[in-house]
Amino acid sequence: MENFKILVYHVLSYVNVAGHKYWKYNMNRHPSVDVKRYPERLSKWGNISGGLDDVLRIGNSVYFFRKGRYYRFNCITRLVREMTV
Repeated sequence: MENFKILVYHVLSYVNVAGHKYWKYNMNRHPSVDVKRYPERLSKWGNISGGLDDVLRIGNSVYFFRKGRYYRFNCITRLVREMTV
């Protein structure tokens, strides 16, 4: 079974990442995930693929970590930048 990574947006919304896919949950809705829309492929977020070690959100950026590299996704510009740790 693949490891799940959870990315917290704020208290009532989060994203669950597994493999090459993700699910966005909204705790204000029932059901909390739109099963007609999710899972979505991580590649929708740019050049990010599966096999992630961790996911973290700080401010308006989401960081995806994998094998000594990380990808910074800017939530405002929707651009991805690949970096080395």
